Amino acid sequence: MEFTFIAIMVFVPLVYIVAGFSAVQRGVFASTAAAREAGRAMGTAPDPVPDGTTTALGRSR
Repeated sequence: MEFTFIAIMVFVPLVYIVAGFSAVQRGVFASTAAAREAGRAMGTAPDPVPDGTTTALGRSR
């Protein structure tokens, strides 16, 4: 009887702690995936101007 009571008193908070850590880790994974996808989209997007560097340098002078 007392073993069951102590086990419940230990495992219930442990389950809440694990659930909290998994929620934090899920947020970290989501932000990492979003940053990766944004970088991939930016890296594979076509340039709006064929020679954007020359155009930008010409306009800045």
